[in-house]
Amino acid sequence: MRASLVQGVRREGLAEDGQDPIVIGMVFQQAALFDSLNVYENVGFRLYQHSRLSPKRIRDLVNQKLDLVGLPGIGDRFPAELSGGMRKRVSFARAIMENPDDPQDHPEILLYDEPTAGLDPIASTVIEDLIRSIQQHSKGCSTYVMVTHQDSTIRRTADRIVFLYRGKVQWEGLVSEIDTVGDPLVRQFLAAALMGQFKPLASCGVDGQALEATIENLAFPKREEALCNHREPFEKGQSGY
Repeated sequence: MRASLVQGVRREGLAEDGQDPIVIGMVFQQAALFDSLNVYENVGFRLYQHSRLSPKRIRDLVNQKLDLVGLPGIGDRFPAELSGGMRKRVSFARAIMENPDDPQDHPEILLYDEPTAGLDPIASTVIEDLIRSIQQHSKGCSTYVMVTHQDSTIRRTADRIVFLYRGKVQWEGLVSEIDTVGDPLVRQFLAAALMGQFKPLASCGVDGQALEATIENLAFPKREEALCNHREPFEKGQSGY
């Protein structure tokens, strides 16, 4: 089993095998809220389970976090009554929830897994602004690590980028450097280009060059039909990128 260093402390085994040197909050891609619990119970879940705080105090703390993420007064609602963007923000509130009676309970790092996935551009902008707001707020968390493939999210929320390809670091640098980086894989990713060293269609059994040539040789009204014909296998159960 591989070991890791967290703030200079060597960690081996499972997370529950020892006490973490830092508190880490997690924001899941699909929010991961409990459907049978309301917002109060979802956001305050850890405090209800692992603290001696009274239910009233937990509700007050939850209300503070809901105010921070721009969702005041929704504590009694259930996840099914919330929009996708609202569920994301509720999960943010849960990630930064802390026990004020335990000075070591404040999250020092937030992990975001595709926080804007599945959102329209406007909702994505709201979430991106919220991520920065939480970072800058005294009751938020000043450090975060994010996994994302969204160009706007990268540009609006990141300070530093690590570009991974096939499990290895392909490039890393400041967000201000991405428009001038010379790495062909990074350039292809940012341009959303099918042609290049990175071949996402190849893993789906599609010849990217043949597809591109076919589309270019068709009149404009037939381009959509050509794309639909190439997509047909994916709709029958094959996986796609």
